[in-house]
Amino acid sequence: REGLRRGDLTSLNPTYYYRYEIAAHLAAESYSEAELEEAAQEVLSKWPEAGDHGALDGVAYVLRGLEALGREDLIDELAGPALALLEWYWVAPRSFGSPFHRAGGFSSDPEKYPSFDDDTLRGLQLMARFGVPEGVDLRWVQDYLRRQARAFPLYPELMPDLNLKARAGLLLLREGIGLPEIGRAH
Repeated sequence: REGLRRGDLTSLNPTYYYRYEIAAHLAAESYSEAELEEAAQEVLSKWPEAGDHGALDGVAYVLRGLEALGREDLIDELAGPALALLEWYWVAPRSFGSPFHRAGGFSSDPEKYPSFDDDTLRGLQLMARFGVPEGVDLRWVQDYLRRQARAFPLYPELMPDLNLKARAGLLLLREGIGLPEIGRAH
């Protein structure tokens, strides 16, 4: 109980093992409305800023904490800021760049790094919840995921898990978000 009252919400820790701590606190103890509100404000204080490394993971941790606290009202209020962060962390295509510049997905730091499957899957999960920002072109996201998820039919996949997140992202894009009607991005 002291952990929740103090606002020591370790469920916001990116380590997998801590992901259910708020729910465990709530299941084991009862808390006053004031304590729950204090915990919700502590969770909200963890909201990342544009430019923070790994901000999309930070958004997911805040959402998880608010969901555990039953604060869907606060989550709904975060739609605008979440869409702005999604747009910030999307790796937009550009007319120049190195051959290693992978556009279309999401990155923990799009000014320094190309798209990554982890960040792209997180971005898709957030878009499934909040919608697609105007500045994100789903055709580019689809192209990125197709490149990452592809398999070569004549060669056995030695490590198919390497493409797992891209394939899950492609499925989420098709089934959960929806694709634009027009074909390939250019």
